[in-house]
Amino acid sequence: MNLKPLPGRILVELNEKYEHVATTEQKYDTRTSGICISLNIVKLSSMDAKEMSDMYSPLIGRRVFWEEYKDGAVIERDGKKYAFIKVEDLDGYEDAL
Repeated sequence: MNLKPLPGRILVELNEKYEHVATTEQKYDTRTSGICISLNIVKLSSMDAKEMSDMYSPLIGRRVFWEEYKDGAVIERDGKKYAFIKVEDLDGYEDAL
């Protein structure tokens, strides 16, 4: 896949936990979670690059969450949906059990 996030963004795969449940698609449909595929770390605030990497790198492969309408444009590739999310728009992630 050739989708790469710009600095300060992550690439997420927009899949639903309940993707096999039929729902109607709405005009203003938005997603609030997805699986982090890749990220592009930049220095934010007073954190250095190492601190940023230590904080955000563990998100790869995990479900991350953000507020409604922060998913922006949805990109479709090979039957899957992706979006670029700003790092500062992330609210949290699902920890492995």
